[in-house]
Amino acid sequence: MTQMETMIHLPADAARPNFMKKLLRANSAVVSLACLGILAFAALFGPWLYPHPYDRVYRDFVLTSPSLAAHPTKKETEAALADFAQRMHVVIGKSSVRKDAVTIELASTTAIDERVLRYFAHSEIFGAAHVISRAEDGRQLTVAVPLHRLVFLFGTDTNGRDLLARIFIGLRISLSVGFLAALVALSLGVAFGGIAGYVGGRLDLVMMRLVEIIYALPFLFFVILLTVFLGRSFVLIFVAIGAVEWLDMARIVRGQTLSVKRRDYVAAAEALGAGPATIFWRHVLPNMLAPITAFLTLLVPRVILAESFVSFLGLGVQEPLTSLGLLIADGARTIQSAPFLLIFPALVLALTLAALNILGDALTRAVEGHSQ
Repeated sequence: MTQMETMIHLPADAARPNFMKKLLRANSAVVSLACLGILAFAALFGPWLYPHPYDRVYRDFVLTSPSLAAHPTKKETEAALADFAQRMHVVIGKSSVRKDAVTIELASTTAIDERVLRYFAHSEIFGAAHVISRAEDGRQLTVAVPLHRLVFLFGTDTNGRDLLARIFIGLRISLSVGFLAALVALSLGVAFGGIAGYVGGRLDLVMMRLVEIIYALPFLFFVILLTVFLGRSFVLIFVAIGAVEWLDMARIVRGQTLSVKRRDYVAAAEALGAGPATIFWRHVLPNMLAPITAFLTLLVPRVILAESFVSFLGLGVQEPLTSLGLLIADGARTIQSAPFLLIFPALVLALTLAALNILGDALTRAVEGHSQ
């Protein structure tokens, strides 16, 4: 291998320690990676593994408080039985509540039509009832009714939907928007900034002025404008955030390209007759991966926060889907009567943003140490 080929394939930066090794030496980075791994697993597999669907409405368990105990409790069972007795126009005599079933005696002044027992099967608390014995010419029935035991770890919302199941799907939506928008920023920003920085001249001037014009548009005005044409949907959030978040990436890539293209190994590649596209993809872009990666880790939490803000205003994800921002907005309306509806989604959002920001800071420090 000649000296010139060595300059092309082994730039000066390649001889220095890998910045990923420096990153993994930081305890904060390892902890944040572990937290993000757990959150990503919960977002991907939580809705499948958790027994309650995110859009299932439990009418008998509205605003149920968080608990490890199974529902219905004895008090809830007795209240539900009294409600059913009133609907069926019967009187409840003796009742025996066990772990998985309840036995009750029903009495009436006239013969009890057993078809009224169908009320039990339409409830989230009870299953299909069956008659054990009859007496007094059908005016007294002894009935066994199975109990459906349900656990709501984070409680239920104002519509009776399991909050933890909705946090799983909300986390999935928020992370999806964050990483998809980061992918758009990576694609557009690297291509746009790379062309502007490598070509230079008037083209660079025109392209950067275009970036500044788009940057001047207010984000909220842009979202409202898109809402008029696209309606309120997941696509709106993706388009609105992705259309503006690539601008910073383009500026960073342009600046890095202006610096890297002056290196000796780029000049050597040009002397050997390599084309501009080959030089950029083989020699310029690989030496910008570290700062690009560091910026992406800081971009994802910013995008998630922007999505939460848009959803909080009611311009983002619509029911029955949800996001962390929409859950926080719903929880803010019931903060006095049910504060857990605000606390749990806010904690998950804070943990996600903190883990991403800590990882981004650690990556930035590793990149700075690698470049020195």
